[in-house]
Amino acid sequence: MRVLLGHESLIEEALTHLDLDWVEHPAVRRLLACRFAHFTAGDSPTLPLLLAEVNDEVATRLATEAASQEVPAEEAAQILMDAIRWLRNQSINHELARLTRRISDPATSPDERVRAIQRQLELRQARMAPLHRRTSSA
Repeated sequence: MRVLLGHESLIEEALTHLDLDWVEHPAVRRLLACRFAHFTAGDSPTLPLLLAEVNDEVATRLATEAASQEVPAEEAAQILMDAIRWLRNQSINHELARLTRRISDPATSPDERVRAIQRQLELRQARMAPLHRRTSSA
């Protein structure tokens, strides 16, 4: 979030690669969704306007803290992509853990177990793949 608050030029890149479902923190997810919606509409609201629209104390605290941490322009794109990759991988790890619990559950049928194992293989491959452009925007 700190990169996106200080580097307007990277919002399109984030919108292209970031799935907001990967963002676990609800306040951060709402703030990013609001920022992306404004970007898509061609607006460039100031941080105070975004925070007023989101109207969330936690989002305000987090955004204020993030905005106070300056990110050097030459590092911003790499930091953004590393953060998006980390979020994607965390989301995949959570899904892998859920599937592992499902596979271990004695109540899971053999067919469900096979589908869960196949899905785990797909997710492990996806975790190792580079980030791809999303086909739909957030």
